[in-house]
Amino acid sequence: MPSFKTSIAYIYSLSGSDIFRGILFPIYASRLGFTDLQIGIILTFFTIVTLVAFYPVSLITEKFGAKLSLYVSQISYFISLGIISYTKSLFGLFLAYTALGVAQAFLVQRNTIILANAKGKEELNTLYSSVNGSSLLGRLLGSLGVALLYFDPAITYFRLSFLLLGALWLTPIPLIHGLNDTKKAQKLTLSPQRNVLVYSVVALFTGFGENIIVTLLQLYYNNLGVNLLGISLIYVGTSAVGYVGTYLAGKMSSRVVLGYLAFTLVYALTAPLIGLPLIYSIIAVTVYSFVRFARNVFGSVMRGEILKSMNQVEKGYGTSSITSTLGDSAGTFLQGYLFNLGEYDFPFIIGAASMVGGSLLHYYFYRKYVGVSEKTTS
Repeated sequence: MPSFKTSIAYIYSLSGSDIFRGILFPIYASRLGFTDLQIGIILTFFTIVTLVAFYPVSLITEKFGAKLSLYVSQISYFISLGIISYTKSLFGLFLAYTALGVAQAFLVQRNTIILANAKGKEELNTLYSSVNGSSLLGRLLGSLGVALLYFDPAITYFRLSFLLLGALWLTPIPLIHGLNDTKKAQKLTLSPQRNVLVYSVVALFTGFGENIIVTLLQLYYNNLGVNLLGISLIYVGTSAVGYVGTYLAGKMSSRVVLGYLAFTLVYALTAPLIGLPLIYSIIAVTVYSFVRFARNVFGSVMRGEILKSMNQVEKGYGTSSITSTLGDSAGTFLQGYLFNLGEYDFPFIIGAASMVGGSLLHYYFYRKYVGVSEKTTS
């Protein structure tokens, strides 16, 4: 039986490869004859389904364990991508994205599995470095898949690619079977603690800031004349750089908080520079990607430690996912308004400022509930 680290890393690599669907679905749907308005409504519907499902899923996970949540996630992803590869109707795509929203809501609870199987902050940091690195490898492979379809974008190849990606999502099920579960014998409460709700504001700020930057990146490079192949290769490059960042973060297991704050500072300095001309922008994105993914390792460790201290792991991940998605949606909604105020430069600055604000709040909660000691616990 593969180790826990190998099993969870494989699940992360699959979720990273889902960038393939994210980039290609709008192109694929338009090739099927759907309008930009219809595609936008489908993606908005997906966000609503995910938002509605996050919290009930956290209650299900508390009651029946995180392993069941991962099983449901894998199966729902398979169903969703299978429908996308087959359907030609608007109803079919809505059905596919309903299943995808459910899958995404259940997948969040993989973090609960991680906390149940990791022992101590040092192992948790090393583990998040490994799994986030695996996610980036999946992202790199997904980006390469986009580049390959650029050369022969036949509808049949789109369909086969979605179907193959869906089939891959079934493969972790035997790996999940050997993991420690999280079922609780205690009486469950329907509502989260007040401190969990307040802490979820961190995810709102960071989700808002990061979504502005990540979403505008593709539009910015397209505006500079970079084609689909070029954009996919930029994603490949940033994934490779991000992998190096996560590896470095894994080596800093005794300096989680210090690394988080240091990378947040560099993040604040590099994100606004993305709006520079192409060559300088790519340099800024390279540094930004390194910092972003390394910082995510430390942030994941801190979040897990905080939620364990609150004894609200499942609900904590559920409520944080809700506010993060709301932040993502707000970033998507407001980025056009911010663009009108200052083209690309201003949204990148606002995005960085929001991320830094959320990071400082995160540090505050860590100090309050865990403490500032960098000593390894076991």
